[in-house]
Amino acid sequence: MKRGLCVLFVLLVSFVFIVGCSQNDVKSAVGDENSKTSESAANNDNANDGANIDAKAGVNKDSKVDESKDNSKTNGVPWKTISLTDVSSNDKFTIESFKGKKVLLETFAVWCPLCTKQQREVKKLHDVVGDEVISISINTDPGEDKEIVLDHIKDNGFDWSYVIAPITFTRSLIDEFGQGIVNAPSVPVVLICEDGSFRKLGRGVKKVDELQKEIAKGC
Repeated sequence: MKRGLCVLFVLLVSFVFIVGCSQNDVKSAVGDENSKTSESAANNDNANDGANIDAKAGVNKDSKVDESKDNSKTNGVPWKTISLTDVSSNDKFTIESFKGKKVLLETFAVWCPLCTKQQREVKKLHDVVGDEVISISINTDPGEDKEIVLDHIKDNGFDWSYVIAPITFTRSLIDEFGQGIVNAPSVPVVLICEDGSFRKLGRGVKKVDELQKEIAKGC
């Protein structure tokens, strides 16, 4: 009887030991799996963070490019040094090339009747002063082309330099004088003196006698 009890006790202890080991193995396996899952999640988070950083870097990079484009509108080139082309002769020149002479620079559009009136006054001026003053009319309307300007010149008998403004020239003028310099109905005219100094004349059509007074006054 005692021997049987001893055998039963040994079997019971063995059973408890085996069950305990199995539970530990299960916990260990679960722990390893959880560890792997956590590590995988951490790796995914890191990858996502990396992707977010790359995305942000990409946005910032694009933003810098856009800013560079905005800042290079006129490429830092003053309007007096930008190359212009006479629509009648195809001769190229710059405003600066006339240093030593007085220049009347007008911006206009063919559709603007006040601009045409101003140009008729300029024509009268040249009947008086001849080539003592250089006149340059700059078309800043992007909707008008060379043929339209040539027809305008021919129809009115104008014989000074006419130019289709390059976009860099228009932007540089706006940087210098403000948006009003391309407001055709205000009849913008700039007087440039022999030493390269300049000033914008008043709004509206300037009659020939007013032009003469402004020229005599200088910059």
